[in-house]
Amino acid sequence: MAALDEICALAEPHAGAVQQGISRFQVFSQSHTTQLMPLVYDPVISLVLQGKKRTLIGNTSLEYGPGQYIIVAAEVTAFGQVYEASENVPFVAVYLSIDSSVISALLTDMAEMKLSPHLTSGFGAGTATELELDCWKRMVDLLNRPEEVPILHSQLERELLFRLLMGSQGHVLRGMRAGDSAVAPIRKVMSWIRESYTSSLNIDVMADMAGMSLSVFYRRFKAVTGITPLQYQKNIRLHEARRRMLSEGQTAAAAGFSVGYESAPQFSREYKRLFGYPPGQDTDLLKQYLEK
Repeated sequence: MAALDEICALAEPHAGAVQQGISRFQVFSQSHTTQLMPLVYDPVISLVLQGKKRTLIGNTSLEYGPGQYIIVAAEVTAFGQVYEASENVPFVAVYLSIDSSVISALLTDMAEMKLSPHLTSGFGAGTATELELDCWKRMVDLLNRPEEVPILHSQLERELLFRLLMGSQGHVLRGMRAGDSAVAPIRKVMSWIRESYTSSLNIDVMADMAGMSLSVFYRRFKAVTGITPLQYQKNIRLHEARRRMLSEGQTAAAAGFSVGYESAPQFSREYKRLFGYPPGQDTDLLKQYLEK
């Protein structure tokens, strides 16, 4: 725990700040617990330094505390909750957005190493090793020496990803390799859904896009994302409608129609099911929260 305390002490002063030159590396701190909140993950690795968090992806619940991390290798929809945090002992975590090109380059260099086969899951959680914690510590410490960032950041990121590829959740990262037959084709379909979320889904087209049979595609999509393609599209639609109401001032009816809903009652029902409140009430609560 001494190593974690040291990393936490180095990290906390940088919480919430945009890091010049290493924008994909962030420190997050939360001084109170939260309810389960819907969100959309980008590919990311997050190490908890203090406090505890819960992430629900599909029917899978991942709980992780100090010294534990989550890897998300695809743009999944999920629910997140900080369930242990206080003013005196805030929740603190470090985040590294994953660059799949770095993963691909590393795996090319690691071709001679005997690695266990990757699985098709798009997410996983594990406990950091001493070598991984040492990498995280040096990444965090670099924030105090911004003049060294251009020289050292890339190699530290590469070293950290190498350690994680060799670790207990390395199979999740290995599935991100460009051209890989596991996660990469599913991410391609997920990207198409996000770009075409207002259109009707055609399972045959998506399976062809992934280069898989219908049964294999459906099984792998659910393994990567935790949900079905239709559920994934629905979540993307609802998140986009929420953004439009909050950022652009659209009415619930206009937002629902703009993201592909033809029925206002259906939109309201599904919105409340995901976010917990009807559209108007939810955006009012969010605005009040953001104004605090």
